[in-house]
Amino acid sequence: MQCGWEPPKEAVIKINIDAALLARMVRTGLGIIARNWCRMIVEAKGITECKRREAGKEEALAIRSALEMAKDAGWTNIEVQTDCKSVVDQINTSNVQDSSIETVLEDIDDLR
Repeated sequence: MQCGWEPPKEAVIKINIDAALLARMVRTGLGIIARNWCRMIVEAKGITECKRREAGKEEALAIRSALEMAKDAGWTNIEVQTDCKSVVDQINTSNVQDSSIETVLEDIDDLR
């Protein structure tokens, strides 16, 4: 369990992601922020949509967006941090438990 944000090792870009769901307003939001080892923000992105989705799917979409951001920026040494253990487990074990995010998880695997 990590308390607070810690910078990555030298020459690594740490990308933190999070997703938010506003069911009452049928709205989702993804936040992505990339910092270098000097704690400087090197890129940030917010994505909002008027859709109703599940939290796991939103987290997986945020991870995919973060990896696409890294690819577009040319970063090859990155660390992605999220608070959604179930999605991380599915990525790391290639054991898809939620078929609604299977394609997104395949995209993540390809981008890794």
